[in-house]
Amino acid sequence: MAAEEKSALAEQLQYALDYRVVIERAIGYLMGKHDLTATQAFTGLRKQARDSRRRVADLAAELLGEGAGEMR
Repeated sequence: MAAEEKSALAEQLQYALDYRVVIERAIGYLMGKHDLTATQAFTGLRKQARDSRRRVADLAAELLGEGAGEMR
């Protein structure tokens, strides 16, 4: 049972790390495109995700996939 719990925890941590990379890349993209600080870029990304009832990671992935997304 302990091995299963450790495996599940490892999967959860890997999932979080994978999404963190996508979010950080999107923040960098927004910083460069809109001349924002990291905090401003993340706050805008988070607000847009909340406004559209989506996860920040999903919005970040979409933004990077399109390469031309806009913050509101």
